[in-house]
Amino acid sequence: MEIERIVFARLEEQSRHINNTFKQLGIAINAWLDGSDEKFKESVMKITQSEKKSRKVKDEALNDVARAISLYRSDFLRLVMKMEDCASFQGGAAARLSRLEFKPEAGDEMVGMFKDLVEVFIDMGDTLTNLMRKLGQNMEQARNYCYKIDLIEEKVDGAYRKLESFLYNRKDLDIRIIMPLREIINHIEEACDHVQSTADSVRIILATH
Repeated sequence: MEIERIVFARLEEQSRHINNTFKQLGIAINAWLDGSDEKFKESVMKITQSEKKSRKVKDEALNDVARAISLYRSDFLRLVMKMEDCASFQGGAAARLSRLEFKPEAGDEMVGMFKDLVEVFIDMGDTLTNLMRKLGQNMEQARNYCYKIDLIEEKVDGAYRKLESFLYNRKDLDIRIIMPLREIINHIEEACDHVQSTADSVRIILATH
């Protein structure tokens, strides 16, 4: 039915805006590491824009799901809201980073650790969009993307724990630097947790349709 196609299209559109918040936060962190202030500011602005677009599409998607009588509406309503949770942390992470009066030296070990975390973080955003693209097209491929999200989450957890432990053991850094950095990587880890939760919601939909 036409309304069901619209629902799936809305979910994909919402995921693209969410994915952009992942990409732009990754760009912002790399710009911070590289000392590129203009690129950092541009990415922070784009995160805010994408968050607004995602919220707008979320509202439209909720209205569309309410009209789609052939869908298990509670499952899809839950999915739309779970998706929005995925975009709830990037703006906060960027804001904390913008207030941080610290930049690591090029040879600092944390630079590589941050870049490793950013790499899997961006991969998570891309995979969320691929999952939503396949949800209305190919259920088996959608299942595969749910599984891939689980694998990426394991990589995120590993990169996060490694960087968190490293920060806690940095005796040369003031606690006023360590705590904001820890909050930033917490935001990254939480955003990825919500993507995994979104994949679980998709699994419910795949099991009931």
